[in-house]
Amino acid sequence: MSSRDDFNEIYDALDKDTKVMFFIWTLYMQLFGNQENADLLNETARDVFVIFEKLAEREAIHFICKMFESAETGKNKNLTLFSLADEKFGDLYDVQILLECLTKVQKSERFLELKKIRNTILAHSDIQRRGFGTRGNFQYESIFSLLEAVAQSLNYTRRQVLGKPNFPYENMPTKPSSDGSALINKLKRLRKIDDD
Repeated sequence: MSSRDDFNEIYDALDKDTKVMFFIWTLYMQLFGNQENADLLNETARDVFVIFEKLAEREAIHFICKMFESAETGKNKNLTLFSLADEKFGDLYDVQILLECLTKVQKSERFLELKKIRNTILAHSDIQRRGFGTRGNFQYESIFSLLEAVAQSLNYTRRQVLGKPNFPYENMPTKPSSDGSALINKLKRLRKIDDD
């Protein structure tokens, strides 16, 4: 298998996972992106939406941590962004530039805080270590900025190897008739009918 074939296999898998995560995050922001929407959802079916909110946050945290894990753990190979920083891809793009970008994110305060949440809150069942919050005081903007770092890394290799423009992960299309915005609009209409 050529380095190009290896690259395509890794890139395609990471790209697919990233698109799914950004789709989930788009729905999440449509539903919980402002206080008015959150209040409406809490009035309507609080437990249902709190579960979705917490599951989406957990998924984002686990996804980001997974994407910035080392390419290998012991004898096991991991499918992460560091998989694209392998020397065998040196004939396709400057691996060192990608490695420096990934390492910078991996050492950033935002990522280290997120990883701490994953390791101490989400990955433990003992109540003293776990606490009760999913993400502690971690801000939505911080999660999004780390998701953007994933997208930027994939887009760097996309441009270099495939010669294609950046993929707009952060603007993942949703089906307007069945996305989070459609639900919010429908709930607002129902609330208006009830108020009348």
